[in-house]
Amino acid sequence: MALDLSVNHRTFQRGNINVWLSWVRLEDRWEGALVFTRADAKDRDAIRPCIIPMNRAWIWDDTIGDPHEAMSTALMFCDALGMNPLNMSDVFRIRMLVNDYLDDLLRIPPRPTGASKERVAAVIEGVDKASGKPIEVEVHDAD
Repeated sequence: MALDLSVNHRTFQRGNINVWLSWVRLEDRWEGALVFTRADAKDRDAIRPCIIPMNRAWIWDDTIGDPHEAMSTALMFCDALGMNPLNMSDVFRIRMLVNDYLDDLLRIPPRPTGASKERVAAVIEGVDKASGKPIEVEVHDAD
């Protein structure tokens, strides 16, 4: 998975959280994604993007979603964004942000071709919750 926030469809700031409608690279294709970052991060090293790729957006839907997975993800997002995952108002704030921008994510156009020349700025390691396999996310910086 690769993320390049220098190429984005739209950005919003909601309090101390930046909301990005952007794209992530999954294997050989770019897919729309909703990304949250801290607006008050002092440097690049402090940025821990929270990514909802289009293929995982369904878990947040009130009708067909997976409420346990959505809640678990919201808890992790709280931690990554410097919020308190034990404070339910913070967790529900994340849920509300996702709900507010989910329709925008579903309407995101394809990523512009030739949008940027990329270089890897950081690699984020994690674990895929569904499979338990380790994953790496490359954060790219435009030249």
